[in-house]
Amino acid sequence: MRRGFTLFEVLVVVVVLGILAAVVVPQFTHASTESKGTALAQSLKTIANAVDQYHARHGAYPPDVGPNFFPAGLAPFMTAEQFLNPQASAGAAFDWDNWGTTMSVTVHGLNSSRPLPSNDVLLITDRLIDDGILNTGRFRSEGGRMRYMLVP
Repeated sequence: MRRGFTLFEVLVVVVVLGILAAVVVPQFTHASTESKGTALAQSLKTIANAVDQYHARHGAYPPDVGPNFFPAGLAPFMTAEQFLNPQASAGAAFDWDNWGTTMSVTVHGLNSSRPLPSNDVLLITDRLIDDGILNTGRFRSEGGRMRYMLVP
């Protein structure tokens, strides 16, 4: 009576597991990228909604703040955590920009630990909230960062 597995049987199992891993890992990576893009799009929509509510209540837009600072006037309409959470921005940082006539939310990298999201994530985000092209529309690339124009 034989006990254990032969070398050939073990190699067959290893090869089968390798093939399964080769099929599953890219699917997981795609799902992760899709999830980050969806989260970023939802966060930008949440910020846009809060800005619209602020404008409806005050007749003006919140004042400009620096990168990764929460516009205090938005507090009744969203939490600072929603604005500052790295998961909400796919790892990057949000910056509320008020230039008097143009209002936007900028998505940019702060440093090497909080870089701009990958092009794949940005394309998914653009497809969900705009035209799906990163150099045109309301969500577009400008100078190494992404700008979501609320009032163009």
